[in-house]
Order: sequence, then structure tokens, then C-alpha cells
Amino acid sequence: MSPINAVLGAATRPAQAAADLVGSAWRIVGRVDEALERVERLIDDVAATNAHAQAVVDRVDATSLQAAEAVDLGTAELRRAVGALAEHRATLERAGTTAGHAADVLGAQHVDAVAHLLELVPDLLDLVLPALRGMADLTPELDQLTERFDSVGQIVEGLPGAQRLRRRGEEREQDAADEQQPV
Repeated sequence: MSPINAVLGAATRPAQAAADLVGSAWRIVGRVDEALERVERLIDDVAATNAHAQAVVDRVDATSLQAAEAVDLGTAELRRAVGALAEHRATLERAGTTAGHAADVLGAQHVDAVAHLLELVPDLLDLVLPALRGMADLTPELDQLTERFDSVGQIVEGLPGAQRLRRRGEEREQDAADEQQPV
């Protein structure tokens, strides 16, 4: 090997080492860039997870608030119900006693009879309501009839001997009432 080649070889070795070093540095920079991209994706994923977790926490807080309100409302209603039961305790105990007695006394045939009667109520109403409507239509005519009887009564009182007939009628009514009274 010639001295020039040896000098050139010696001079190129540091340049080659520097070039290898720069190449390694560029490879390291590339790997660092890839690592930074992965870290940025991980940071984005963590941020999205954090936002989702915060949304879940917000919903849990709202649900917790609604549950607390429901508990408060339920507690108030329970207190009101307990107060009402305490207020009506005696009545409820009497009703319970009565219901127990009714259960002991009434049989299936009684319940069936009551059910049958309840089934008949609409038919009875269909029969009774027209009669009641007809009676309502008679009310003005009855008023006129009452006025006429009053007029006739005034005329009869003006007749001679009417007072005597009236006293006899009152005496007979008194005698009938006395007979009906127990001794």
C-alpha cells in the first residue's frame, strides 16, 4: 500500500466514522420521532379517556343527585304515611275487626249474591231513571196543584160550619195517634 493510500485511508476513516455516527444519529432521531408520535397518540388517547371518564362522573353525579332527591321524597312520603296511619289507627283496627268478622260470617254464596246484585244495578238504573225523569217533569204541575188546593182550602174555610168539621178531624187524628202510642 502506498503512503498516499495509507494517508488517504487514515484520513477517510474518521470521515467514515463520522458518517457512520451521523447515520446512527439520524436513525436515533427517526426512532425518537416514532416514539414521540406514539407518545402523542397515547396522550390523545389518555385525553379522550379522561374526557369520557369525566362525562361518566358527571352522569354519576347527576344520578346520585336524583337518587338523593328520590330518597328525600320517599322519606317525606313515608313519614306522611306513618302519620296518617297513626292518626287513623283506631279506625283501621275497627275496620280490621269488622273485616275479620265479615270473613268469618260471610260465605262464598253471600259474595256471589252481592256480585249478582252489583251486576243487576245497571239494569235497575235503566228502569228507574226514566221514572225519575218523568217525576222531574211533574214538579211544575205539582206546584200548580198545591196552589189550587190552597185556594180550595181558603174557600172551604169560608163556608159555614167549616171550623166545626176541622175540629172534629183534628180530634180524630189525636185519638188515632193516642191509640198507636204504646202504654
